[in-house]
Amino acid sequence: MATAPGIGMMANLMEAVQNFGVSDCARIIQLHPETVNLIGWSGLTPIHKAALRGNLEIVQLLIANGAFINQPNNAGELPVHYACKRGSPMIIHLLGVQHAMQYLVEVVGSSLNKRDNSGISALHLASQFGHFDTVRYLLKNQRSDVNWMDHAGNLALHLACTNGHSDIAWVLLQKGKIAQINQKNKAGDCPLNIARDGKSYRHAPLAKELAYWGSLRCQDHPPKGPLFSWYFLLLLPTIAFTFLILSCSYLGVYGNVVALFGIFFLTCLIGRQMHRLAHMSRWSNPVFFGAFAGGLFHTSVCYFYLVLPTIWPSYFFIGFPAYILLLYQYYAILTKDPGICRIPRRGPGKESPFMTIEHIATKELETEKYCIFCEMSLPDRTRHCKLCENCMVEMDHHCLFLLRCVAANTHRLFVCFIIVVMSVQITFLFSAVKYMQVSYEDMPLWDIPSTAFSEQVWLFTVCLVNIASIVWGTFLLRSQLEVISTGHTTVIRSQMNATKLLTFLDKLNNVCNFFRGLKTLTPEEICEMKATSLFENVHPL
Repeated sequence: MATAPGIGMMANLMEAVQNFGVSDCARIIQLHPETVNLIGWSGLTPIHKAALRGNLEIVQLLIANGAFINQPNNAGELPVHYACKRGSPMIIHLLGVQHAMQYLVEVVGSSLNKRDNSGISALHLASQFGHFDTVRYLLKNQRSDVNWMDHAGNLALHLACTNGHSDIAWVLLQKGKIAQINQKNKAGDCPLNIARDGKSYRHAPLAKELAYWGSLRCQDHPPKGPLFSWYFLLLLPTIAFTFLILSCSYLGVYGNVVALFGIFFLTCLIGRQMHRLAHMSRWSNPVFFGAFAGGLFHTSVCYFYLVLPTIWPSYFFIGFPAYILLLYQYYAILTKDPGICRIPRRGPGKESPFMTIEHIATKELETEKYCIFCEMSLPDRTRHCKLCENCMVEMDHHCLFLLRCVAANTHRLFVCFIIVVMSVQITFLFSAVKYMQVSYEDMPLWDIPSTAFSEQVWLFTVCLVNIASIVWGTFLLRSQLEVISTGHTTVIRSQMNATKLLTFLDKLNNVCNFFRGLKTLTPEEICEMKATSLFENVHPL
């Protein structure tokens, strides 16, 4: 009976921890200090609960009032185990680095080469429950072996196919061999049969893909990926537009009308495409890149094959250098390193030259400043791109029309490229007008558009596509200059209130500095400079 009040206060303290009530916890502990180490259901103490909830303030409060950080529960788990389940490095560090290291070595380090009583490894569990990022982490740098089997003969691929995790199955196959698709466990089931027997909507496409790769003769290498689909989507816009022009050229007066509907349909088809292929590999979709390259190709062929021979030498000395500059910039932006971050964030001193995850635990580094994919601390104004699978310094955006990121090394080149592309398109339109004037010089001016509409299907459709591209490019260029003028990038911006403090001259200076290759200033930096300048004027040295 004497323990009843303690149990009641224990329940109240647990409830306060559950509800993140720091003040309530402090009040209960002040009235009943003994409750910080009372053992509840399954041997849990308040600090177990606080570590699992991830509340750093409550954990600090409990430790300050004498909570036992080495008290195990009925399963032998310490509070640091619960902090690791929560994934809170700050609490792990607070509960004791030695215990945290012991746990991480046991579960994430050396235990990667160990199994439980059923022979199941961490890779098996991550594959079974669909933890894609965990699987990638375990397979990175050969931390885990994709050929491990549990006591039932199951590979990680068997378990991934059980729940239809096609993305995980692809990652496992990339680290293994195609032969694993037909490798049987002790029950006589192979991953292919498991996928075929699955009932969810995820199993059917997975089984179809595995059946294709499993039927190949050579089984000793990883699958190469959906190369046919990738190249098909890459060339689709160019081939479809070519077929459309050739077909409409035989339709006479109705050719351009059909071409209009064809262009509209093709635009809708491309616009509905996703950023990634509808395939288990999740490769980046090249259809937007193909559409842009196809547009440049048709414009160039139409200009040099149809328009320029008729109007020679008009616009040649303008159009030809512009095309050469466009091709040079196009090559440069496709081959130049956009700004991949290779050096981690600088540390506080010589003893710690670079920031690590340990600095997150000590609150010297914010959580969002650490990339879990690249496993490195990020310098300021650096973001991770999941399509490029790299961290980019001064990242602006991932351009689907270039299949690359636009970042620190290519941002200025990208903006100049937009300007050059628009200049080439405008030159082409003026050349097309000149071409029609020369071709129909004996015809009244007002009759030329209608005649050209019915007879010049190729020229008309290419001009229409270029006009639409110029409109789109104008909005894109305007958007780029707006973010540049505020010292930002598309994905890295300050608060809107700070941006409103900039004057027109501030924005103009940023744009000029950008094209000169100098650093642009954010609203915060500009305001700080103005405040410093004002202080110096009022209080001269």
